[in-house]
Amino acid sequence: MLVYVCCATGNTSGMFCKQIQKASCREQIYVEEIHELGNHLEDALRENDLVLAYGSAEIIDEKGWLEDTVMVWPIGCSVYADQYFKTDSICALHGRAPALATGLKRARPENLIVVYQGDGDMVSEGMSEIIHAAIRGEKFSVIFVNNAIYGMTGGQMAPTTLEGQITSTTPYGKTVEQAGAPVNMAELISNIQGCIYSERVAVNSPRNIFAVKKAIQKALELQKEGKG
Repeated sequence: MLVYVCCATGNTSGMFCKQIQKASCREQIYVEEIHELGNHLEDALRENDLVLAYGSAEIIDEKGWLEDTVMVWPIGCSVYADQYFKTDSICALHGRAPALATGLKRARPENLIVVYQGDGDMVSEGMSEIIHAAIRGEKFSVIFVNNAIYGMTGGQMAPTTLEGQITSTTPYGKTVEQAGAPVNMAELISNIQGCIYSERVAVNSPRNIFAVKKAIQKALELQKEGKG
């Protein structure tokens, strides 16, 4: 059965607003403030992603699983993940990492298959892939990096964007009436019978980072035991 860890990367507020039409002086100031915030946020997202990558790599190394591990990441926010892990790896199309991981795990059940996806890739482009992998009870692990935006392509609104959150495509804040409520993936996928373990964690404090490592380790151990 699928094991799943949702890692929130902190309170995101938006990134770039270069393409917004500036119709007034007030809007000009507002957009400049968002852009300045975005410069700091982009750096923060990179740092949080590195925390997750380092924690995952540390577990794999400590457990002696390096030779058995295959990392799967899609073209998107996780495309540079191969620079963080010295394991076998393969890059999937947008949103299709769970489908590729399914084939790998079925063909090589002895390997530790780890999927590493961002929220735009998983919850927008690849929602059907991850949901049906859980329905089938596929035996690989998923690390979901939730930035609450499209973190690599300009900070646009994603399905996980919070109500009122400022992004480059919602400069005055996301509204539920216009875009719908944010998708809570950890809770959503936990209700599927084929998902054996789902946990939401965050990297916004040292204590929570420790909890992240503990959650990822549990997810990988469950897979090694053949449970998910």
